[in-house]
This record gives sequence, C-alpha cells and structure tokens, in this order.
Amino acid sequence: MFIGLAINILLLGIMIIQTYLYYSRYTNDRPWLKILVGFILVADIFNTVFDAAYLYETLIINFGNLDAVAKATWLLACEPATTAIIVFSVQLFFAWRVFMLTQTRVWSVLIMAFALSGVIAGITSAVDVLRFPVLATQSQKFKPVVVIWMASEVAADIISTSILVLYLRKHKSGLERSDQIVDELIRFTVQTGLITFIFASLHLAFFLSDESGLHLLFNFPICKLYSNSLLSSLNSRFSSNSGNNPGIEARNFTMKTTEALNFEHHSSQSTNVHGHGEPHEFDNSQIFADSKMHQREWYAV
Repeated sequence: MFIGLAINILLLGIMIIQTYLYYSRYTNDRPWLKILVGFILVADIFNTVFDAAYLYETLIINFGNLDAVAKATWLLACEPATTAIIVFSVQLFFAWRVFMLTQTRVWSVLIMAFALSGVIAGITSAVDVLRFPVLATQSQKFKPVVVIWMASEVAADIISTSILVLYLRKHKSGLERSDQIVDELIRFTVQTGLITFIFASLHLAFFLSDESGLHLLFNFPICKLYSNSLLSSLNSRFSSNSGNNPGIEARNFTMKTTEALNFEHHSSQSTNVHGHGEPHEFDNSQIFADSKMHQREWYAV
C-alpha cells in the first residue's frame, strides 16, 4: 500500500506541473475544457489526501493493531469512489475526441457506455467497502462489482485506443512527412493507452488472486495515470512550430492529424492538376494554414 501511495504522490506532482503548463499555455481553450482540467486536479488531490490519511491511520495511529489493518474505514471507501469519478471524466474526454476525429457516434457511445458502467461499479464498490468492512472475510461479497468496474475501464481503453490507431493508420498517405506525423500520433496513443490498460489489468488480476492487499499497489496510482494521460494529450499541442511562445496556439493531437490529412489532400490535388501522377512540391505554410482553419472543427478547443 505504501509503495502505491508513493507512486500516487509522485504522479500527483507531475499532474500539478502539467496543469500549470496547461493553464499558462492554452488560455484560449474552451471554458468547459479548463473546468474539466481543474475538476480532475481537485479530485486527484482529494484522492491522494484520502489515501494518505487512510495509511496514516492504519500504519501509524494503529501500529501493531492487526484488527485495524484488516478493517476498512470510510477513508479507504473514498479511494475507489474518487478513482472511478476521475477515470470516468477522462474517458468521456477520450470518447468525445474519438467522435470529433471520426465523426462516428457508435464508437463514442460505446466508450461512454463502458465508462458509465465503470463509474457506477466503482462508486458501488465504495459503498460495499462500508457495508462489508472486514476485508479478510467479506471482500468476496463485492468482488463481482470490482470485476465489472475494472473490466469496464479496460474495455473503454481498448476501444478508444484501437479506434484512434486504426483511424490514423487508415489515413497514412505514403508521403514521408505526413506518415511521420501519423506514426508519432500512433505511438503516443498506444503508449498512453497501454499504461492505463496494464495497471487496470494488474489491479484486477491481483484483486482476484491475492488476499494480501497487493492489488492496492496498482489501484492507488491508477487515477493519476488517467489524469496525466489527459494532460499530456492536451499539452502535446505545444511544439517547436509555435516558436516556443506559449501565447501562440500550437498544433495538438487532432490538429496534427488534420495536418497529415491535408498533406494527403494537397498531394492528391497536385497530382490531379499536374497529371501523370508526378509528385509536385507544395507550400507547407498553406497546409498549416488549412490545419488552423479546421482546428475547431476537429478538436473544438
């Protein structure tokens, strides 16, 4: 548990830095997105406070008291509740991003359905911890709820990551610069999705197979992994193309995708105009201008 809390605190520090960078760089983002980031940061802080208070009460105040270690309190019950709410908020953002990128409601609705299932199960598990506080003998009573919680989160992660990767691969144009951008986005998407997937899967596996509480090593930090994946996605919009000036709106995840698609679009137009399928040089500044023009359509910030 202590190692899990240490990772949680470390990731909270990274989250605070990322939040500061976000608010200082992206002053023109839509209000709802700023509110979402602020809400997740506050929820992250409360999550860490509850975890730290629980461990302090269990390991310091009740040092040597095995009965206190074996019995859950309201502080421990707050952990799954806050985690479920944070993960739900982040997964809703990714569902929205999938819709804005693909303009297909089916996958977004499916992601939101799994996210909703996860948050309901997570809050229910928090209630069950209070109903059955003697973890050593009563944890079996709420295992099905925890399985639904973790499985729903994993399913939402798999769907959102897979859809984004497949969509990006579909729009590879064969042009070196365009494909480099797409490959970069694919790597970023897979890396962020893989980390949360691994921790959620390990949490579920150890919860089902181990009665010692080892699963908390993966459960305590998991909400911070989701919140940091959101902030890293938002902050990745800052690039050298903006002249290293935080006041200038830079490319973001979806904007980079738009740029790549514009490479493909301009290449096709150039081939049609000049005939014989011969490549034609075109102005990158025009592509970037087109990307900026479509930024709100694609990313809505």
